[in-house]
Amino acid sequence: MVDGSPRPHIPNAVVVVADGRIVAAGPESTVTIPEGAQRTNAAGLYITPGRGGLIIMPGAEADLMLVRGNPIENPDVLGSPMRRMQAGEWTDAPKN
Repeated sequence: MVDGSPRPHIPNAVVVVADGRIVAAGPESTVTIPEGAQRTNAAGLYITPGRGGLIIMPGAEADLMLVRGNPIENPDVLGSPMRRMQAGEWTDAPKN
């Protein structure tokens, strides 16, 4: 996870979303996933805020992207997300 803050990326991160908002985010070992939660396999991908200026943190709007590489090292990956979440719902990313 690249959370939009100056911190380094967090490997093996989990983001929990409910009602269009982030309710928990962090290393998999520290985040409790609610029973029956819908899961998205993002192995090998980075999750990052969907709009500039946002930070992945509890209470924030769930506007997220899954991208193939670290956007800090390669900002070009932001132009072609694998998937996008808007208002807490995953949508298929547009094909270029």
